[in-house]
Amino acid sequence: LGPYSIRNYIIVENDHIRVLAGETKVVPMMISLPAKIKLGGLYGGVFVSLVKKLGVNGTNISSRVGSLIFLRVKGLTEEQGEVKRFDLTGGAKILWTRSPVDWQVTFENKGNVYLNPYGLIEIKNWNGQVIDRLPIEPWFVFPDSLRTRLLAWNNLPLFGYFTATLVLNHGYSLPHATTLNYKFLIIPLPLIVGLVTLALLGFIIYQTIRKLKKWQI
Repeated sequence: LGPYSIRNYIIVENDHIRVLAGETKVVPMMISLPAKIKLGGLYGGVFVSLVKKLGVNGTNISSRVGSLIFLRVKGLTEEQGEVKRFDLTGGAKILWTRSPVDWQVTFENKGNVYLNPYGLIEIKNWNGQVIDRLPIEPWFVFPDSLRTRLLAWNNLPLFGYFTATLVLNHGYSLPHATTLNYKFLIIPLPLIVGLVTLALLGFIIYQTIRKLKKWQI
């Protein structure tokens, strides 16, 4: 339940209804709030369970559908949020692979109504050139809660030093946005192995040429 649950304020006249095949029925529902209810947001959902009986010895088949309810109590509300974390999963500063990785953005809602943060992650190389942009679609964060959004990054560059910039708006009704930077390196292991192999091969060739010159003298 919790302090922001709407469950105790939903009234349904009849919660058991028989519906025949091809028939449509309307189920009236009312939300009644007390006069001294706490200002802010209330949240919950209304679900309908469908049960079909197959016979005396048969098995009942059931399914469930529902609709979420976001209710804002009229009056003064507090809309306040904060970005608590922005980094690559695991806090990695060096990527040793070019496989897809995840960015994570953790947002805390410190107010009493839900917020829907949204924005983007812009990735630049060492000389400030934008190489990729990842849009962050809006997601709901309820009051007094933390919620993390993961964004898959598939278009990793080959090698280099990069800066990722997060620009996150705290919600449609809020003008405030947070901007954070995250710096990291991409050094794929296959590239390192290849460079080391070339260096060793070059060293061996150089030593071989030196020995051949000594023998000729």
